Amino acid sequence: MTVVRDAISAKKQQEMDATRGAMFVPYDAVWCVCDVDQHPKIREAIKLAEQKGVKMAISNPSFEFWLVLHFEKFTTTGIQQREILSRLKPQIPGYEK
Repeated sequence: MTVVRDAISAKKQQEMDATRGAMFVPYDAVWCVCDVDQHPKIREAIKLAEQKGVKMAISNPSFEFWLVLHFEKFTTTGIQQREILSRLKPQIPGYEK
């Protein structure tokens, strides 16, 4: 819900800025990218985003999993989030969820 609320706020701010002059233009689209792995209110977040004109990209199992796949092939299924993060950190130093 926090990501969606922040996106809605940014969208509103940009729309207000766009009314101030030619150098400000509204966004073409506002997107949120969210995992479904540990978010109990994902359905509510999707509904709120839809109501406010914010697009949602849902990653399952986790966004970090898709990043790791850029660096290595997985031959197993059911990998845990902590293992995904441990494999990602050497590839992207300083990465934090």
